[in-house]
Amino acid sequence: MKIQTRIDKTSSVVSKQLKDNKDDFVWKNIKSVDELIDIRLTAMNSFIKDYENAQKEER
Repeated sequence: MKIQTRIDKTSSVVSKQLKDNKDDFVWKNIKSVDELIDIRLTAMNSFIKDYENAQKEER
């Protein structure tokens, strides 16, 4: 799937940028860069699963 390929190619770059700029964020609700990365990747994976199902169900 094109979306997953794009995520795989860019997630390490985005993760590095987040870590490099972590002091520019307010870490209140999300406590760390690693937690933010996990939340983002989980959301993207949920989207992809639903997207694949939506295509099969033609919705």
